Amino acid sequence: MSLSNEDLLHGATITSLLQEIDKIEHDVFYQIKFDGTKAVYKITFSSQTSNNLLNIGLFLKHSRKRISPWRFTFRKNHQEEIEKLVIENDYVFVLLITDQEGVAVIDYDLLKLLLDDHFDESEFISVSRKLRENYRVNGTDGKLNKALPKNNFPKAIADIVNDYFKENKSKRKIFLKYFKHLLE
Repeated sequence: MSLSNEDLLHGATITSLLQEIDKIEHDVFYQIKFDGTKAVYKITFSSQTSNNLLNIGLFLKHSRKRISPWRFTFRKNHQEEIEKLVIENDYVFVLLITDQEGVAVIDYDLLKLLLDDHFDESEFISVSRKLRENYRVNGTDGKLNKALPKNNFPKAIADIVNDYFKENKSKRKIFLKYFKHLLE
């Protein structure tokens, strides 16, 4: 079996996330399920000290382009897969892999600023970054007014998992702690 560049980038991205999860303060267990296309991942987190489960859906896209700007096409079926993830999970993140440059992490609320609820046959998100700067992101239906930190992945997702099991907060409060400033 040969591995494509997409397989390698997806594997490295998921591995980076799981390595960051392993650093958190609690014994957190996870189970990964692949659902639909190669782009869709579901991770269920649990802990011995809590009966609660935390479900996170990931939708991965990658660009083969080596330098900025990177453009990601979202077909109607991609957006439908993301909507299915929203129904089935507590959090959903779109991970935009910018070749070997890094990963721009966008949660569902930010995604809706870039691509609205009307799914055209083909829409896009564009990510750009100048040397030593953060990611600038825009999409078919809007743009983010603030830059996404270039080092936000995988720590942002691991922090949500950590806080969920550490503080037993509501899921929405944890989200607001990490991503609210980007919505303003």
